[in-house]
Amino acid sequence: MVKYVKRRVRIEQFGKAKGKSIADFRPKLDEKSPKTHDHIAMELDVEHFVIDFTEVFLSQEDGLQ
Repeated sequence: MVKYVKRRVRIEQFGKAKGKSIADFRPKLDEKSPKTHDHIAMELDVEHFVIDFTEVFLSQEDGLQ
């Protein structure tokens, strides 16, 4: 349903870009400490997502009453 890429992401803390997420998308992945790489969603099958979302939330409706 979703295709991810692994990249190290950092959040700018100062200046005009404060609060923006920044990741390096050059072809070669930074090999330093791959445990700290984040999963970034790049593609989404919207139709599949909507069907799955609808099924999940409609099934939970029964449990709320």
